[in-house]
Amino acid sequence: MLIGIIAANPKRIDKESIRLRTATIGLIAVSTLANAWSAGRLFQKAALTAGPRLTRKALFAQLKQIHSWSDYGLHVTQDIGNKREANCTLYMEIRNQQFTRIFPSSGWSCAGSLMPTPNY
Repeated sequence: MLIGIIAANPKRIDKESIRLRTATIGLIAVSTLANAWSAGRLFQKAALTAGPRLTRKALFAQLKQIHSWSDYGLHVTQDIGNKREANCTLYMEIRNQQFTRIFPSSGWSCAGSLMPTPNY
């Protein structure tokens, strides 16, 4: 996240700016909350599908069956079952105290893989 902020606005990152710091902390907090929310709903979906006698084995079996998880549109689609991260990016910049889209002009840019995913 920090790399994205620096790339979007490299000239201001080393200056003291309460607004930039506040926006950065806010962005990180919202992103963290969204990830936690999505993880909780993913657990809920797998646990409910596994049935009333939930075991670790049953939970993991259900997670391996999920190949298109976006938490009902909260984020880009992830392939949980094959342990593949989304390969989509979006760059924004703070201009006039507002987030402004830099790239792409709409939607997401989805090409290649962002990082290797270990095979557990």
